[in-house]
Amino acid sequence: KGGEYDGLEVVAKRALDWEGRANADYDLSTRQMEDRVQHFADLGTMAQEGAQLSVKYLEVEAYMNDLVMAARPRAAAPYLGMVMLNGSRWLVWEFAGKDTLEDVLVRCDDAGSLKPLAEALWYKDYDETDPTCFHKVVNLLARNLVACVVMMAEAGVAHRDVKPLNMLCVDGRLMMIDFGSAASMGIKG
Repeated sequence: KGGEYDGLEVVAKRALDWEGRANADYDLSTRQMEDRVQHFADLGTMAQEGAQLSVKYLEVEAYMNDLVMAARPRAAAPYLGMVMLNGSRWLVWEFAGKDTLEDVLVRCDDAGSLKPLAEALWYKDYDETDPTCFHKVVNLLARNLVACVVMMAEAGVAHRDVKPLNMLCVDGRLMMIDFGSAASMGIKG
């Protein structure tokens, strides 16, 4: 989800609520919410376990974002923090860009050309007729990918889900997103 906060364009992700629903009812009184929470706690269902897992998953993702922002902020989308809103935990990032590497590669496939990738990585001299340009664009992509992974390692984080969908193309470089599967390596750069 996206939006604006204090003049800043932001993107947010939230955990499932305590009933495992993606869309909570925000019009409950405090007493009604307490009653529903207690009722749900008494049930001991798999949905409760799923909601608890969702919250833990979000907490891990928040911690990994904190590690990266503290040590190597250029490696990832600008993380602003975790907030509680209407009983739900939200992770919030500054909007860095909408194009994932997957989006760019799909455009390459549609065009039958690496020109969209060259443009996303700010390779200005791309020429379809020059066979060396293909190698230069692929090498530029590889350097960007390796730079991201190295910065993550320097921050003490193993992403564990590196794929085109989890990389943004921003200002001619790659940034990692989605740290839900990440793990701390126990070191800080």
